[in-house]
Amino acid sequence: MRGESICGLVGLNFDTPDGGIEGALTAAGLDGQTLGKSVLSSVFGMNPTGGRFFALAFSRIDDVNATADASLAISEYDPRYEDVQFEPQIPTYPAGTRGWSILSDGIFVDGVAIPWESHTNTTPAGKTRIGFDTGCTNFFLPGEIRDAIYSAVPGAVLARNTSLPKLHAGEDNNVWVVPCLTAINFTTSFGGHSYPIHPLDMIDAFTQVGPDGTNYTICTGSATNGGSITNRSNDNDALFGLSFLRNVYTVFSFGDNTTDPSMQFLSVTNASAGEDFSRVMQQFLANSPPEISPADLIAIFDGPSSSPDPVSSTAAATDTARLAADIAGTGTSTFQITKYSRIIIGLLATNLCILLVLLVLGIVNLLRGKNKIGSMRTRDARYVPVRVKEDVAEPREYSDDRY
Repeated sequence: MRGESICGLVGLNFDTPDGGIEGALTAAGLDGQTLGKSVLSSVFGMNPTGGRFFALAFSRIDDVNATADASLAISEYDPRYEDVQFEPQIPTYPAGTRGWSILSDGIFVDGVAIPWESHTNTTPAGKTRIGFDTGCTNFFLPGEIRDAIYSAVPGAVLARNTSLPKLHAGEDNNVWVVPCLTAINFTTSFGGHSYPIHPLDMIDAFTQVGPDGTNYTICTGSATNGGSITNRSNDNDALFGLSFLRNVYTVFSFGDNTTDPSMQFLSVTNASAGEDFSRVMQQFLANSPPEISPADLIAIFDGPSSSPDPVSSTAAATDTARLAADIAGTGTSTFQITKYSRIIIGLLATNLCILLVLLVLGIVNLLRGKNKIGSMRTRDARYVPVRVKEDVAEPREYSDDRY
């Protein structure tokens, strides 16, 4: 930090009477609780009638034109996002904790839930405890959850213990290499509300000179293995950083004598995210070396003897219309399309069988009719006048109609 002419950080967390500056001052025999209050506590104390909260909005560097500028507001809302005050207040968990962590309802890829059990015994069944950190640039997840997310991406390949660059911290050296134009439809859920994540926040796109001296275009999954941050040595199951916070306007409320600390989210990622992703990535690829398949890329960086874990033999093209519809809440996921396609095929096959049976019965009746006519012609044929009734349309059953 000193190399960047920064001597310290001003945090936005709760006061820590037993640690930090307060604890050090108290241990030195001074009034740590008064002298060592955090900056926010001092601001709240200067404005006792204002709300004890702050709100944050973040922008995306590679997508400046399509996202709002970053903002920090204390005891008030950014006018562009003031509707956040009507969003549900999600209490921090567990009650009384001095940190920004809440319960999650789950995570989803293409609308399909990723199975995830909390490693803590105190977390309610079906929930996970998620911590939030503005100093974290991505998603810190358990390794198996990260792998479950990217293994659902067509064309993605896992490079184990790879020499490929890692742009984010992580416990292991495993990297998911994904096709650059494949938009990942990832959604999180808190307080019964879904919050879609912009596909640009799920990958890192960059160029890197390989061992052979050639410059290569590389796209990798941005979520990493959180290690000790997300295992039993920590209370949180995951840590969500800017990859999540760029997609919501967030209110951090400290509570007061009558209300508990809570968080509120207002989604800012809309139905144009898929088109936005395609535009940004196509522009990036137009100014980068030609993209090669993930498997070939891994073989170049890690050697031909490397054993990547392929998910699909071919890279999938970006389906921006599907992604936009899913984010808008009106689309049909790939999983749903596959399910209904099987149902339609089954119905068509059933109808075909019925038609074949009817065809056979028709042929049998026709042959029987010919036999009767032949036997009748051996007798003396005489004309017998028959009284014909007026033509009357007889009702037909629904099964007589053929579509």
